[in-house]
Amino acid sequence: MWEGWADQGTSPYGTLNYYAAVREFVGNSAASNFMSLYLLPAVYHCAGGPIAATFDFLTPLISWVEDGVRPSRVVVSYRTNGNATSPVTRTRPVFPYPATSVYTGQGDVNSAANYISGPATPGVSDVLSWLGLKHYRPQQQQSCEVNNGKVQCRPQIANN
Repeated sequence: MWEGWADQGTSPYGTLNYYAAVREFVGNSAASNFMSLYLLPAVYHCAGGPIAATFDFLTPLISWVEDGVRPSRVVVSYRTNGNATSPVTRTRPVFPYPATSVYTGQGDVNSAANYISGPATPGVSDVLSWLGLKHYRPQQQQSCEVNNGKVQCRPQIANN
């Protein structure tokens, strides 16, 4: 999964809530076998933003599925003027959440090559409490289907 930190269409906090709920529902170890989250700085909905961003999540995903090589980092290229055809002005690596990108202190600050994976930011809560948050919790999900023209919903049960 990926989301822009500046996404105005869907809140990154909703994605974080969903990510946490999946991990809680199936367990951290099981979730790590099929799910990673990448949060892209300065990226709006669908890769737009203050400056255009391009990246390739498909190639690492194929490698993970076909070769068992879990993605460790993906490089985001940022372009001037919010235009996807403009020259790249900087690159940054993104690491699987909750890791952050940390500048090594050497080399060009605009080059992804000079960043390493760092720890999560201490003291920052990733959960956005909102009225619907309880519906992300296990045993609170609803499974609905249409039978004879009527929608019927029931609680989703673990291992179901």
